[in-house]
Amino acid sequence: MQIDRRSGRHYPLQAWSDWRDGVVTQLRSQDLRRQSIDSPCNAVIHYTSGDKRRRDLPGLLDALWHCLERAEVLVDDRWIVNLKFVSFYDAGRPNVKMWLF
Repeated sequence: MQIDRRSGRHYPLQAWSDWRDGVVTQLRSQDLRRQSIDSPCNAVIHYTSGDKRRRDLPGLLDALWHCLERAEVLVDDRWIVNLKFVSFYDAGRPNVKMWLF
């Protein structure tokens, strides 16, 4: 996050905004909005990192939920009531696979 020192407002970093917008564009291209989730559901996430750096799991999940809400896949992230998260490593193919049911 960036902070405007005069107003005190917080702004996301440009690199994060660009990443988020790319993810939202990919989600919208799949036309998942017609199934917008507005009731309790489960999520299974398979996260494959491209490097062996330590990750901030709550931050990673929060970023994913923001993308799903912005793409109108989820009405509100409070509807995810059960979560299974599995992490993998593959230098050549970093990705995220997610199932909501």
